[in-house]
Amino acid sequence: MVQRVVTFLVSYAIRAPWRVVMMALGMMTLFGLYASRIEVRTELLELLPRDSPGFRAFEHQMGRAGGASSLVLVVHSPDRKKNEAFVDALAAKLDEKLLAQKACTAKCNAQSGPCVEACGGNRISYVESTTKDVHAFYERNKWLYASVADLEAADRDLDRQIALRTGLVEDLLTDTPAQVLQGSSPPPHAEKPAEKKKKAFGLDEYLERWDSVLKRRENYPTGYFANDDGTYLAVRVVSSARLGGSAGDAVLRDAKEIVASVSPASFHPAMVVGYAGDLASASSEKEAIMSEAVGATLLAFLVILLGLVAYYRSIWSPVIILIPVFFGITAAYAFANAALGYINTAGAFLGAIILGNGINYPIVLLSRYQEFRASGQSPDEAKHEAVQNAFRAELVGALVASIAYGSLIFTRFRGFSQFGTIGFVGMLVVWAAIV
Repeated sequence: MVQRVVTFLVSYAIRAPWRVVMMALGMMTLFGLYASRIEVRTELLELLPRDSPGFRAFEHQMGRAGGASSLVLVVHSPDRKKNEAFVDALAAKLDEKLLAQKACTAKCNAQSGPCVEACGGNRISYVESTTKDVHAFYERNKWLYASVADLEAADRDLDRQIALRTGLVEDLLTDTPAQVLQGSSPPPHAEKPAEKKKKAFGLDEYLERWDSVLKRRENYPTGYFANDDGTYLAVRVVSSARLGGSAGDAVLRDAKEIVASVSPASFHPAMVVGYAGDLASASSEKEAIMSEAVGATLLAFLVILLGLVAYYRSIWSPVIILIPVFFGITAAYAFANAALGYINTAGAFLGAIILGNGINYPIVLLSRYQEFRASGQSPDEAKHEAVQNAFRAELVGALVASIAYGSLIFTRFRGFSQFGTIGFVGMLVVWAAIV
């Protein structure tokens, strides 16, 4: 039965070759478009087993406390005042975005809907544009930051000042030590000693001392996160998004859109905005990984292409050989998108491996065809004979490679298990595509 099906497929391809090629290219395009939507997660946690105690503990803690990834927007221009004005406008826009997000989440929760997706994933937790809120908090709670020794001394001074002001005790310290020892009173014309009753019951002395310490340690005296000359200012956006995921990329994308809407050039022609922090670094790292994965696949493709052209001395041989391979690659990643929804760092590099291993099958089939053509058979006969001759051997080879990759599916390390899933499908699809 299998031979009859294969014979029918080969005969149909002989009768309508361009139809088969166009169908294959159309399916490969659809697979590629669907696969291009797959999310790439570069976070280290995506490689670890989900059922490990450590991973579960981390997930539980994240669910309780949330993430604390940060995105720092760095504003630069030579004008301090313009920088501060832009930071204020930018912070207002970010706060507006945060309020809209909270309102959407509250409305969605009332309707019992999928709030995280509908409201943008709760991407922004809070925004820090100045240190004014921190200063206000310190002013309200500065006694909480005093040392125990200071509090005890202030308590003693307070008790003494209350006693002096209410007349419960006499201020014996107003006499000089000599007078106290001799038991005599000072002469009438002598100057009175300094008043010992302290302003604000003596507590101002402690407050002034603590404020002076704060000013010495204050890194941002202007209230903005700025360098000394004010040419660089920063705004910090804190998000619950995980590093290396699509939510983190969305935070960075939203920030860039908000910066563009505020228009830095309208404040100062030389003003530019840069992006730093965890989320920006993770996004750059993901871009670098994807660039290297694509580069590795293209490099493998070029080396293989040159080898095929040099060996077969034909510009058509790479086309005949590589179409089934790329069909298998796009199909494997489309399957990964449908079954897994994302790929991790290990899975991103699998395209080059499928290309390198999967290309063996079409090379063998093309070589069989050329051997039968060299023996005097017609093209149609050579095609039938080549497929029938190589069918069983290549099927066994594809199954062995698929099983080898597929064995990794059962590992707890997700960097390997996802790799095995994509490789298992890719090897089988490449073999099916050449038939």
